[in-house]
Amino acid sequence: MSRLKISFIVTAIIVIVIGLIFTLSFNNSFPTTGATVAFVASKVIVTLLFVAGVCYALYSKANTGASATVVGFGILYQFIPLGIRFLVKSSFSHSVAVAWAIILVALALYIVLILGLSFQDKIMVEGDSKAAANEIAVEPEKRLATDDVNKD
Repeated sequence: MSRLKISFIVTAIIVIVIGLIFTLSFNNSFPTTGATVAFVASKVIVTLLFVAGVCYALYSKANTGASATVVGFGILYQFIPLGIRFLVKSSFSHSVAVAWAIILVALALYIVLILGLSFQDKIMVEGDSKAAANEIAVEPEKRLATDDVNKD
């Protein structure tokens, strides 16, 4: 395993640890059991999505941009539980239902992102292989001794 992959894994672990530190450093008392379940579920889901994004980046043959996008969104998704925490602790009515809607929409968007990028990469690889067959090799210019003589 290369140093780059090892440093990538260490960075991913650091991101997960920072997320857990934020989770444990705030007040973890919630007004209802449903609010607690929504917060814990959001934390578990975004952490698993981040781990899935890191695995996708490590093991896929995708372009670097696709992997960086998936991991970048995984890092941004680490802030969703923070928003869920503030939402379920607020006086907003139906906050738990809205929290679950946010969780499910975020989950669906992440899955669509991964599947869409992998499909796009597959199409790009197929296109590259088709275009590679149409290349013409560059040959050195052939000059004849009479080329300069015939110019009038």
